[in-house]
Amino acid sequence: MGDLTVNSFKKWEYTGEMAPDIADEIGTHLDEIVEREIDEIQGLIDKEPYLAFARLTSLTSFLNGAAAKRPFILRKLEKWIKAIQNTLSKLGKRIGAIGFSISVGLPAGVSISLSFSVSP
Repeated sequence: MGDLTVNSFKKWEYTGEMAPDIADEIGTHLDEIVEREIDEIQGLIDKEPYLAFARLTSLTSFLNGAAAKRPFILRKLEKWIKAIQNTLSKLGKRIGAIGFSISVGLPAGVSISLSFSVSP
């Protein structure tokens, strides 16, 4: 993660809430934050797929926290949904998922999930 993402992410993790100043930083630098994170997650999929899934889940939670404070962020995320979809698809194939879903809306923001079959 880049310095901006790391600093904003650490503030969010330690406080447990999305402060307005962090949401403003995310809104201002959304493209660079998402691009950097998606690139890093893509790089982890083959080497450490479960870490990649955790990072993707954390990224969506982080962005959702910001979107709850600054709803315009969801509109800015529209252009990233395809990249998130491609990342989730590649990740799902790597860890044996049978499907995935992505939902976008308020108040939840972006929601991702993977589906697996259950063996008897």
